[in-house]
Amino acid sequence: MRGKRPKPEILKIAQGTQRKCRIKKNPPKSAGTPRCPFKRTTIAGKKWKEVTEGLKRLGLIDGIDATHIEGLCNQYQIAKEADAIVSRDGMVITGARGTLLKNPAAQISDAAWGKVRGYCNDLGLNHLSRQRMESTATQTEDDIEN
Repeated sequence: MRGKRPKPEILKIAQGTQRKCRIKKNPPKSAGTPRCPFKRTTIAGKKWKEVTEGLKRLGLIDGIDATHIEGLCNQYQIAKEADAIVSRDGMVITGARGTLLKNPAAQISDAAWGKVRGYCNDLGLNHLSRQRMESTATQTEDDIEN
């Protein structure tokens, strides 16, 4: 048996039981919010703004997350564009010989949404992955359920 789990640092600080000699001298510095590589008017640019603001509020964003957020926004745009094609043309299209075929945009949409889900899990954008991540978010009155 390993014994009792150690108390998290944040809890020790909050309770005032943190020993000064054990405080990390040089905590890692945040590189801040990454810059958006997309035009702000595109689907990906709007999603970038939404995601970075949410992660900033949760205290889970750093400059190193730029590649992951970019992948999320890119796949999100692909999924939305494929969904628009499917809604315009339908799930089934007529092939060259007059046979009915599954719309290729439906397959693209399905693959892109799967990748979006994976990126969201990695970034802590769903409730299960947020529980596993350390957050420095502050609770507001809007977050409290009545």
